[in-house]
Order: sequence, then C-alpha cells, then structure tokens
Amino acid sequence: MALLSREYSKINPKDGKKRTNKQQLAWLYQALEFDAISRFAELSGQKALLTTHDCIYFKDKLKSETIVNAKLELQKTYQYLTFEEEEILPIVENEFKDKIYEERDNKVAEHKKRIAEETERAELHFMNKTNSYVASNLQQSNNKSDAASYIDSLMREKNEIEELEKLQEEEHKINMRNYTGNYDKKYNKN
Repeated sequence: MALLSREYSKINPKDGKKRTNKQQLAWLYQALEFDAISRFAELSGQKALLTTHDCIYFKDKLKSETIVNAKLELQKTYQYLTFEEEEILPIVENEFKDKIYEERDNKVAEHKKRIAEETERAELHFMNKTNSYVASNLQQSNNKSDAASYIDSLMREKNEIEELEKLQEEEHKINMRNYTGNYDKKYNKN
C-alpha cells in the first residue's frame, strides 16, 4: 500500500512481525500528519529550521496572512486541521533573561511592599493597643514604679518581636537566594 509517496509494509522490518490494525492506523495518521507538516512548510515561504512530526521551527515569525492562507489551503485536504503558534526565544537572548528576571524582581518587590504594609499596620495596632492599655493601667495604679516596670516589659516584648521579624526577614532572604540560585542554575545565568 502507498500513501502520498510513502510505502506501507504489512511486515515490520524491525522485528519481522505482521503489523496490527492499530499499527496500520498509526502509520496512516503519521503519513497524513507528515504530509500536512511538509505542505505547510512549503506554503510558509520560509526555509524550515527543523521539522518534527507535529511542529515546524522557523527562524523568523510567520506573518498572520501566511498562516491563514496556508491553513485555508491545507483545510481543503484536511478539513479538521488546526494550527497553533508560539514564539520561542532562546534562553541566551538577554531580552528573554531580562524579562524573566524582571518578572521575578517585580514579584519580590510586591511581596516586600506587602510585608512592609502589614508590618506598619501591625505596629500601629500594637502601639494603639499598648497606649490604651498603659493609659488605663496608669489610671488604675497609683504606683509609678509598677507602671514603669509594665512599660519596660512591653518594650522588651516589642524588642523580641523586632528580633523575630529580623530572623524572618533573614530566612526570607535565604529562601530568595535559593530560589534565584536554582533559577540561575537551571538557565545558566552567571
């Protein structure tokens, strides 16, 4: 049997066994797919850098008009044929690297901004609660040394919270270094 200048053999030359109906159907599908890909490459007006079983790589982006014309021509033969296109940028292009790192840097900046806003809100809330609590306790207590020791304990607690926040920030920095380090390794960024 021949299809589109490709010869089908009922015997698999690799193992000498007769091919099944499913294998025959797969061969037919692949032959038609090859024909469609080859014809699309011809209709594109560009030399294909690489043609695979379901994809063609071109050096330059195809014009929309070229894609539409090729699709219409091929749908005369292959009614349900559809195409998708995707621009692939080599990882070595600085613009691509810059875009990826810019996205990451923007996310980090947004995260830091949110942390700063939440920290400010928490500090205001803490100070408001502390001030109202201290004021009510000072009114209730005639003993100034009790009030002073209470304020000292609040200041110690505030310092402990600040130390904890510093530790969390350091942990965050380490996590970000690990994240960017893994990214750098993956994409060979120096």
